[in-house]
Amino acid sequence: MGRSLQRVRDAEGRPIEEDLDTLPRVTTPMGRTLINGGGIFPDLEIENDTLKTMERELIATANETRVLLGLRLAEFGFEVATTLLENDERPNLSEGQFERFLEQLEEDGLPAELLSDEDVRSYLHWQARINIAQRMDDVGSEADFRKERDRVLAEAIQLLMTSDGQIGLFQELDKRTSGAGNEGAES
Repeated sequence: MGRSLQRVRDAEGRPIEEDLDTLPRVTTPMGRTLINGGGIFPDLEIENDTLKTMERELIATANETRVLLGLRLAEFGFEVATTLLENDERPNLSEGQFERFLEQLEEDGLPAELLSDEDVRSYLHWQARINIAQRMDDVGSEADFRKERDRVLAEAIQLLMTSDGQIGLFQELDKRTSGAGNEGAES
């Protein structure tokens, strides 16, 4: 990212060829060796956060069959949230409610075999719970649901929960990254 901004350039502004073997290296706390020359190199390995194959298939099929999946999820979230709010309950989704939602999606035109796939069911269940929490204006529950599939958010929340302010947050980060070595980097 930042490397391209910090490269030596000729009079016309074109980057001059560099010998990458001569550039200093740093070793991150997680053991990755990187060129030390600018940019941001997060050390948290993130699994691919794109949708799984069957989740993409669900969205493609919903589009082909003109099932407005986002709208259906929003309507369902509103319906369940209304009931939960009337009963003074926290955001949740019963198995019976979820099964009725899947039946409605099937009636709308989504194939039963697609809706029976475990990845599809898990994705829809997750999305439905997020929609319910949103309709209830419960930001905490929404974050809890989101972090189930978002490791970066989960890590950020964990850091915030275990620190007692900004100084504590930086101390916790320093503890996690202590022991990192630098090869060729200036001290």
